[in-house]
Amino acid sequence: MLGSALKVSVNAKNLTQESTDFYFPTGTWCSLFGPTLGQCIPNTFGQTVTMSSKLNEYYVHMREGTVVPL
Repeated sequence: MLGSALKVSVNAKNLTQESTDFYFPTGTWCSLFGPTLGQCIPNTFGQTVTMSSKLNEYYVHMREGTVVPL
């Protein structure tokens, strides 16, 4: 987590895995960068979401309702 608004997800443990369970705190999270650009994960209540996690994939999600200057 970067503060309470940004979340970075990357699989750095097992580089041969095809997918990984990533934890998402409560809220709706929308993808800013990565293979799921523009997609949102609605209403997470402190749950894990299984996403592709190949060596070259990473995710940056922003919590809905926040403003982050880029």
